[in-house]
Amino acid sequence: MAVILNAGFHGHVTVQDKAGRELHQRYIASEAEGHRFIGQYGKSVVQGWSILKASMIPIRTDNCRDFCKDFFLPTFVNNALAVNNCVLKIVASIFAILWDLATFLPRFIATPFRLIYNCNSPVQPHPLTQFGANAARIILHKEIVEIQGDQANWKIQEMQLDVCTKESPDMESRSKIMSHRTNFARFSDGHWYGICQ
Repeated sequence: MAVILNAGFHGHVTVQDKAGRELHQRYIASEAEGHRFIGQYGKSVVQGWSILKASMIPIRTDNCRDFCKDFFLPTFVNNALAVNNCVLKIVASIFAILWDLATFLPRFIATPFRLIYNCNSPVQPHPLTQFGANAARIILHKEIVEIQGDQANWKIQEMQLDVCTKESPDMESRSKIMSHRTNFARFSDGHWYGICQ
């Protein structure tokens, strides 16, 4: 594949929805600028809860299905059933059910207070929604080209951040790094041209 190589940093930040449709793209001049964008728009608006806290207080009260999960058997439903290994799932389920039964009384007492708190606390829209209602993913794409003599090093790094929203409470980050070294690069018309290995 023939590519035009310009020395220096090249990059852009893309905002996509879950289906991968592009909602916004912005070119960035430095790696720090890309990380500033992620820091501003990639933060979670969903508060994380520990297993201990979630077993004492029902967290989600906005719909009946989630409320039942968090009120009756929160550790069993939200944690033990997520274990992949069959034997470990059985062991975790036994201990989770015993723990949920032991902590039912504190959850029962805390429920009216949690309902009042959730009804009165304002719902904050996620910062990404300014780019579109379905915005759910940020991709930071960086290219660094170093030219030394007749050789050019071309390093591409892409970081994908699936952002935590109320609809999808899991935040996931993936990155892939691809490095290319051009076999021969020649200067022509002010550009470096090369064949990627």
